[in-house]
Amino acid sequence: RFDESRGLMFRVTLLEGKMVVQLDQFPRYPFEIYAGDVLCRAHGTLVEVVKRGDLVRVYSHQGAFVASSKGHTEIAKKGQVVSFTAGKFKDKSSISLEDEADMIEWREHLHDIRTGHPHSHP
Repeated sequence: RFDESRGLMFRVTLLEGKMVVQLDQFPRYPFEIYAGDVLCRAHGTLVEVVKRGDLVRVYSHQGAFVASSKGHTEIAKKGQVVSFTAGKFKDKSSISLEDEADMIEWREHLHDIRTGHPHSHP
């Protein structure tokens, strides 16, 4: 999409489910994810967005992101999760060990795709 004031930008809408996005440290264009009423702006980061009904969770696995909705803004740094439900931001918490293990598995799978060499899984 081209925005007159900001130039070329990428916007993705997550209707339901989960999205994992890894972005360059200094991307050429802004990247935004809409999930329900939440707009997430990220760069130089590995971010995971999960939308289930009216619940939205945004996980910062690397780097930071800004999530905003209805005039309110939350910033999450590496290792933090922001939750949004019932029209407002709820708690900010740390990523669980289970969620971190899932991300390690995702990174290994991405490595397999990029190199064409399957990673041995126990």
